[in-house]
Amino acid sequence: MKRYVFLSLILVTSLLHAAQITLEWNGPTTNRDGTPLTDLQNYRIRWGPNIANLPFSITFATTPATGGGIQSKTINDPNLVAGSSYVFVVTAIDLSGNESDFSVATSTILPSVIIPSSPTIPGSLTFLPFKSVFNPLKEYTTAVFLLDGDGFGSSLAIHNRLGTKVRDLVISGNQSPWNGKNSSGQIVASDIYFMVLRQNKKIMKKEIVLMR
Repeated sequence: MKRYVFLSLILVTSLLHAAQITLEWNGPTTNRDGTPLTDLQNYRIRWGPNIANLPFSITFATTPATGGGIQSKTINDPNLVAGSSYVFVVTAIDLSGNESDFSVATSTILPSVIIPSSPTIPGSLTFLPFKSVFNPLKEYTTAVFLLDGDGFGSSLAIHNRLGTKVRDLVISGNQSPWNGKNSSGQIVASDIYFMVLRQNKKIMKKEIVLMR
């Protein structure tokens, strides 16, 4: 089977979950010897940190057996992590299990998970200015915000850049301190984190940079 013409990427992410990615490629139409392809059965997508290390793969059936056309596949797999860099290739497999050469490799950095904010309405749920870069070994930061009404149904939590919750924070009035520790009481690694403020169906976020 011949090598594919191209492999392109369409990137999407899922809220607070592992990343997703959609790949597109040109399906083959001939075998290596130039004869028409008549027994195409599966495609296989492989990925990993570099072209010499592609430990992850998915295999899936395809039609027609003659190949051709623009093919696409969306991968939603725990081995895809938002914010990480990956190389992807595609191969074709015939009815006898013969596998083609790799397609031309393509690489990308999956975007970090984005936690969407609700539109800001004056006098409603919003963050006010406060220290967003701090060293937890020397200090802590205190979030300051406005809540709707009496604050019923509100919550505040810290998430890492992958969308995983690090810990819940206690809201006192319109403030909430964070000492840089997770729910187990351990100081987290230097990185970018997000304070996620929720009240009923509204969500606001604030980026926090922790530098030890």
